[in-house]
Amino acid sequence: MSEVDTCCICLGEYEKKEKMGRLECGPRFHAKCIKRWLLSKNVCPMCMSTALTI
Repeated sequence: MSEVDTCCICLGEYEKKEKMGRLECGPRFHAKCIKRWLLSKNVCPMCMSTALTI
């Protein structure tokens, strides 16, 4: 499998019915994890590129 099967923020495995979040640079995360992350840091936790622009 080419994609990571765990969220790099919480290190938890993805469940089939779980809501997912994906940034423009590509990585995916649990939606709740990436929302919480972006409230404190506006960068991708994987590549550190700017996540959200206005």
